[in-house]
Parts: sequence; C-alpha cells; structure tokens
Amino acid sequence: MKATKRTPAKPKATASLPASNRPSRSRKAPERFVEPGLDNVSKKKSSARKGLSRIYDPEYATTNSQSRLGKADLYHMLLEPAAWTSLAAPQQASLVKMLPPSRAKDDLLAAAASGATELSRPKELQISFNMFRTDVAKFQADLTNGHLAKTWLLSAAQSVRDRADGRFDDWKEEEAESWWGQKAKAALL
Repeated sequence: MKATKRTPAKPKATASLPASNRPSRSRKAPERFVEPGLDNVSKKKSSARKGLSRIYDPEYATTNSQSRLGKADLYHMLLEPAAWTSLAAPQQASLVKMLPPSRAKDDLLAAAASGATELSRPKELQISFNMFRTDVAKFQADLTNGHLAKTWLLSAAQSVRDRADGRFDDWKEEEAESWWGQKAKAALL
C-alpha cells in the first residue's frame, strides 16, 4: 500500500472587509463588571494637556538639537524692537550685565538701579554690531550640533575634570612621539 501525502485543506475565500490602517480600539470593562478589590485592569495616568506642546518649552527649545530655534532666523527676530521692549526692566538689566564692560553699560545699569521702567537698547544688541550676529550664529550651530544638550554638557564637564587631573598626559606623550618622532621630554631639555 502506498502512503499518501495529506495536505491540509485550504480555507475557502470569503469576502472580507478591506484591511484598515486605523489602529484597533482597546476598551476597558465597564465599572459594573469589575469586581472591587481586583486590580485586573491597568489604570493609565490621565495626562492633562497643558495646551502647549513641548516644542514651546523653553528648556527643550534651547537644549534639543531638533529645536525650531536651530532653523529660525534668530538674528533678525532678536533685532525686532519687540524683542527688547517686551522684556521687563529687570530682565533688560540682567542682559545688560552680561555685556562687556563699557561706559554705556554702566549708565544703563545705573538707570536700572534708579528704577527706570524701560532701558534703551545697548549698541551691542543692534544691527551695526557684527559680534551679535556671530554670537547668534554660534548659538544656533551649537544647538543643532547637540552641544547644548544636558548629556553632552555633562560629558564635556567630565572631560575637563579628567584633563585637569592629568588622565590624558600619557596619551598626549605617545601621540606626540608618533607624530613628531621624538619624545616631548627630550625636546624640552
């Protein structure tokens, strides 16, 4: 007798609904069907919407490399009169304190100390000052390269401490010898 090979029967093709790309809906059981004391349904925290997404969070905007500030025309936005006049006098004074020492800076700080409600815009924050343009461009480059992220700043601070402790001295000496062909200590003598 010859062994016959059995093949499983193919299911009959039925008319089905077209596949949907919408996610399936998951529902929890109504309260009346859940027994008290049993916690068989995982309760999700209800996240209250704040109305603003995280892209408007100042910390996210100034530290994340995907922030909109990396692509925006910050220089011209900051040159708008509203960028200065929308700040309160104490905020303007704190920005003036960050500027390099000058007679105009001292005058502005004295006006702020005397209780002025609004300070005039310093020349260092105007269109005729090229260093302002350069500093804004450096900020945007650092932001898009990820140099303002918390993890990068922490690792950079650790590297500074390691270098101050002399952990890279042996490596520097070996590299100098391989590149220059002589030991650095012998060259100093």
